[in-house]
Amino acid sequence: MRVAGLNDLDDDIVNPKRFVIMTLLFTLRQLAEAELSKASGIQWGSLSTHLKRLEDKGYVERKKIITHRGPRTIVKITEKGYTKYIEEVEKLKEIIKLGESRKGEGEDFRA
Repeated sequence: MRVAGLNDLDDDIVNPKRFVIMTLLFTLRQLAEAELSKASGIQWGSLSTHLKRLEDKGYVERKKIITHRGPRTIVKITEKGYTKYIEEVEKLKEIIKLGESRKGEGEDFRA
């Protein structure tokens, strides 16, 4: 079995901000954009840009709804996004295991 490397990771998911977004949606399945912004700490403009990229890949979908407090946009992880997220997490686990197995083989550069 071939071990995943950094080049095998999908930047559309493992980008730090998109990874936070996908992790929240993986866990909670859906959130209003305002809740997602607050939970992730990502500002609206940046959030919108990252959601557009994830939406273009088919990993999330956005739907406008009317609530008693006015219109809201709900962001939901798709089945494709759910599956892809799991794949990327498994790749990250492989990379971590590889790093741990090589611990002690070379110099320790930690301060």
